[in-house]
Amino acid sequence: MHLLAASHYAQIGDGASALRHAEAAWQPTSDVAAGSVSAVQLQLQTGDHIGAKRTIGDLESRVSAGDELAKAEIERLNDMLKGMHKAE
Repeated sequence: MHLLAASHYAQIGDGASALRHAEAAWQPTSDVAAGSVSAVQLQLQTGDHIGAKRTIGDLESRVSAGDELAKAEIERLNDMLKGMHKAE
């Protein structure tokens, strides 16, 4: 439910509410895709770069050595974060 609420609030432009729901949905048992779609992307959209970096670090610590899809997603998120720093 929190992921749906986060998506809804993001679509209507309420970044703060979207982020609260995304963080509530982000649990230690969440998979990398759920974490990146919810928490990291919303953190980046709302300008919380420190939170995004922390969440990416959490994701990295949970990815197994052979999970190439998760590694690619983490790389994509890191690239997004770097791109936002360059734009500032």
